[in-house]
Amino acid sequence: MLFNVAQLLQEPIGDTRHFEVDEPGEVLEDIPVDRIRGSVDLLRTGAGILVSADFALRARQACARCLDEVLTPLAVAFEEEFFPVTDVNTGAALEMPAEPDTLTIDAHHTLDLTEVTRQYAWLALPLAPLCRPDCAGLCPQCGVNRNRETCSCEPSTDQRWAALGSLLGRALN
Repeated sequence: MLFNVAQLLQEPIGDTRHFEVDEPGEVLEDIPVDRIRGSVDLLRTGAGILVSADFALRARQACARCLDEVLTPLAVAFEEEFFPVTDVNTGAALEMPAEPDTLTIDAHHTLDLTEVTRQYAWLALPLAPLCRPDCAGLCPQCGVNRNRETCSCEPSTDQRWAALGSLLGRALN
């Protein structure tokens, strides 16, 4: 997701650009997504460009209970300011802000949203995705997917809970 912002960097503070995005999911490398769709607004600031992005994507993950593939819808939205490393008119190197991990616009005046989008997508991923809310998961004895078939395994009692079960007068699994 590359944007050439050379023209915008030459314009006055407050000028904007709007882009619609429809990119293949491979651009995020380590997050398997099908497509990235959404919009990007660029606003010229005194020091650089403020990016407001709003993306919708679907990540392919494994269900936390049955391990089937799940397409998880994600909403990724962020606002970040990017600073140029070179002056657009002279090509001279510019001084960077003192904050660590400052987002930059490269020497060719290309603004790359790939890494920022990847990081925000990681934050949006659910820790335990489910294929459906009532997923029965895998049988702990035989490993059969209980969403597709029933197994003949007897429920076993976990001995760590036996003392609590005796207080209730029944066995706890």
